Amino acid sequence: MTGENDGPADPRDRAERWTRLSNRLLIIAAVWGVLMITLGVFLLRFAALRSIVSALFVIYLVYFAVTYWVYRRARKLKSRASRSVLPSS
Repeated sequence: MTGENDGPADPRDRAERWTRLSNRLLIIAAVWGVLMITLGVFLLRFAALRSIVSALFVIYLVYFAVTYWVYRRARKLKSRASRSVLPSS
């Protein structure tokens, strides 16, 4: 079932949207990673907080996997869009 809200017709627009999303997610992943390393080293000294830090690290790994999937999808869509557009002569 197709409707008008299926997304843009131009593959370049779709690739651009995925690229913007990927860039935002990668920035968040980088900041979160630095915080995890910085706070993790400090918080692991306290035995009561080790399970919380471990849980946050597992959540970070899942987030990073999803971010990497979005990044790969954006690259694939961008590649497809560039192949589908014929240069004008």
